[in-house]
Amino acid sequence: MDKIIVFDLDDTLYLEQDFVASGFKAVDEYLKTNYSLNDFFNVAWNLFLDGDRGFIFNHSLKKFPNFSYSDELVEKLIDIYRNHKPMINLFEDSKWALEYYKKRNKLALISDGYLLTQKNKLESLGISNLFDRIYLTDFWGKNFWKPNIRAFVHTESFFGKGSNNFVYISDNPEKDFIAPNKLGWDTIQIKRDRGEYANKTATKEGKPNIVIETLFKLKDYI
Repeated sequence: MDKIIVFDLDDTLYLEQDFVASGFKAVDEYLKTNYSLNDFFNVAWNLFLDGDRGFIFNHSLKKFPNFSYSDELVEKLIDIYRNHKPMINLFEDSKWALEYYKKRNKLALISDGYLLTQKNKLESLGISNLFDRIYLTDFWGKNFWKPNIRAFVHTESFFGKGSNNFVYISDNPEKDFIAPNKLGWDTIQIKRDRGEYANKTATKEGKPNIVIETLFKLKDYI
């Protein structure tokens, strides 16, 4: 029986770093226009490449010694970053996989992330029409992000198929495969060279069945 193929979004179908760069550019433009502050993008991007993830907007602004900023400004910049319309593109193997399997299988998407952010990504990529069902887990709130099982149960209910008919393809071995593994789905990790979680180790409950480095390899398994 044909598998129902369920994809993740970030670092599975496009490069998450491209979204980060796009967001920093949107913030950079805001700061140039409203505060005459130049070079924010380069400062933030270099910090990001060095591994800064927690308070990168604060850390970036501190690099400008003559610029005084408030917590309110940081919140504004975070809002701009999360809600901008990103300049991102599908990986070539993602474009192939979606086009190839759309003709042969039912497709769905399960993705974490802030709701408007994820909606904007899908709009920029122009791929929503390729899926028979899309679950953006933030619709229910952050408590329902992976590894919460809710989106996966909803997917089974929507398609009305047994668990052995589903395969989930995603990138983060720390959390993405825990729920589908519990349900008995097939799980495949796509390990991108520049992926945020490419070097993370899976827990016993979250270990994927298969690890691949390109979606072109899916034809060997599906």
